[in-house]
Amino acid sequence: MSKLYVNTIYPQSGNWVAVSGSLDVSGTITAYQFDTIVEGSTTYLGSTSFGNDSTDLHQYTGSLELTGSGITITGAEAGAATLTFKADQGDDAADTTTVSVADGGDFTVDCAADIMLDADGGEIFFEDGGSQQGVLKMDTSNKFILSSSVPTNDLYLMSGRDIALEADGGDVFITVADANAAGAGVGNAASQTMYVAKVNGEIVTTILIDIQGLVNDGAASDVIGDSGESAAYITRITSAVNGVVYKAEMACVEEPTTCTADIDLVASSAALAEGATASGAANYTSIIAPGAAYEPGTCRYTASGTDLIDVTEQSSYIYLVHGGSGASGADTYGAGKFIIKFYGVSF
Repeated sequence: MSKLYVNTIYPQSGNWVAVSGSLDVSGTITAYQFDTIVEGSTTYLGSTSFGNDSTDLHQYTGSLELTGSGITITGAEAGAATLTFKADQGDDAADTTTVSVADGGDFTVDCAADIMLDADGGEIFFEDGGSQQGVLKMDTSNKFILSSSVPTNDLYLMSGRDIALEADGGDVFITVADANAAGAGVGNAASQTMYVAKVNGEIVTTILIDIQGLVNDGAASDVIGDSGESAAYITRITSAVNGVVYKAEMACVEEPTTCTADIDLVASSAALAEGATASGAANYTSIIAPGAAYEPGTCRYTASGTDLIDVTEQSSYIYLVHGGSGASGADTYGAGKFIIKFYGVSF
């Protein structure tokens, strides 16, 4: 095979240098523009088209800088146009890819149909100047969470008109803090759920409790709970969670059976066991004492003028106790559901 060593090739006349056959180059060809590329029997304008098949792969090592007003990616017929970023070629480690607007302008994503964000890590972060401000999170417990990443920042939902919250499951929860958990001594309750919400500046603590399975020893002011178990309180009131509590209400939605339906709501700074006499405990406060049996639909309230300040200042435990002055036989509740609310403020 003959070899030709040259530094520069000029056309003998005109602007064309023709090569008939194959050209094998060891080194680099530098050209200002490829006017045409012939592949098979098809001629392509090299300045606007590379390749002649959707399976063609063009790989560039190093950086690629394109100057112009736009980049258009056209997918195959009936297929999707795909832009894939791979941070490196050498390993399978996780690498970060950044798309940025260098001159400080806006970045607009405009789509004629839908825009889909798919994050296998389950989180989409929002940053300002490199500092994380918020996150969209899809966790493993079927929760879709929108949250502020800065503890001192508020999260606003703003509308020029209405804001509609629609839940196919039927519940909309507003929670500002986790309620203080019930003690181990009421673990046999059929159910207990608690919520703490701040509405128009008022902190409302809501307790839904089914007392089926709890024991009433039958003596006045005896704590209701798991037989003989300590810490038979249904929650604890603290100013950090519940604010300064100034009133309470307790309503029956299912009639208590087997044991008395005359039940008082009380507080004490002591963690009492089931069967203990609450009225003799430290910093005892009677919050609601109806003096009569509860029936479904009955709601009782804190009596006018009742001083509840110790409930907050002493971080008191809250108990359900046997009401009235009479005694009855000890037994286990077969039913009985209540909704209890505490109202507090903190400002």
